[in-house]
Amino acid sequence: MTYTTSRTLYSFWILIAVTVLFFLFTTPSHAYFTTAQKEMRLSDGSGLFLIEYSFGMGKYEVYMTPFAQRNLTTDTRMVSYEILNEKNEVVAGKAVGIVLSDTMLNKDIQYVVPKNASKKFTLAVFFTPDKKNIGEKYRLHVTYLPFKFDGTQQLQLNPSELEKYTTKLIAL
Repeated sequence: MTYTTSRTLYSFWILIAVTVLFFLFTTPSHAYFTTAQKEMRLSDGSGLFLIEYSFGMGKYEVYMTPFAQRNLTTDTRMVSYEILNEKNEVVAGKAVGIVLSDTMLNKDIQYVVPKNASKKFTLAVFFTPDKKNIGEKYRLHVTYLPFKFDGTQQLQLNPSELEKYTTKLIAL
């Protein structure tokens, strides 16, 4: 075998090893992360904010609520969110939200993510500010995202994990 052939084979095996290690360390056995955010100005001075996220665990079924409400922080039956301005101040206005998914709902009206699966969810929030301030920008931020393992162990994402659960600013 020539030097060039042996170096080519060596490089090939190194590439395979690096690829295998990459997939081993980047494919989690559990996952919960935001995958997309979108904000849209509607014609009546309102806005639609969307935050997409995925949840799934290797060893557990995960139960997620379809309900969302503004200003709540500890109700385990609701995803909580706020509408903030450029100064990170809470903005007064009317908001309504819901978590959408093609995931199955159980009899307790909870989304059920099977073991070893990951499902997508979208928090959709319509917002109309009380005062229409020209040029003021708004964003949606999730403040509390509860979930359960196997329907019993109640958990929620930490504030540091929720930092990415926010949209960009948009003028309405």
